Amino acid sequence: MHLYGYVAGTAAGVGTDSAERAMQSRQEQVLGRDAFLKLLVAQLKCQDPLNPVDNQQFIAQLAQLQSLEELRYLGEAVSLMSNMMLAGQAGGLLGRTVRAVTPRGEVCGKVESVRLEGGRILLATDSGEVELQDVVEMYA
Repeated sequence: MHLYGYVAGTAAGVGTDSAERAMQSRQEQVLGRDAFLKLLVAQLKCQDPLNPVDNQQFIAQLAQLQSLEELRYLGEAVSLMSNMMLAGQAGGLLGRTVRAVTPRGEVCGKVESVRLEGGRILLATDSGEVELQDVVEMYA
């Protein structure tokens, strides 16, 4: 298992690829904000003027929309906080030698800096740049 998996708190034997696939699959099944709004507008357009939607139902639907928005913002905040925590922990690798297995091959070098780029945590070593998730060993 990669060091990144330990830092991120993933279970042993579970790769990040399978976790990402599960998250994407779940997102495809969940009704998104835009789809929810389209359904609500379509319902209002197509309702029978002589038998309109009950006020309680309408208020419940608006409350669901608000909850959906708040959950989305909460998810974004948790993701950002998680990345910042991982970056802070990656800072503990400064000055240490790491071994990483990347798509380009194996890299072994002393960590000189850590940076965040597009949600990825990159370690600049004296042998080249590697992603934190590719690190498999670290030495004192």
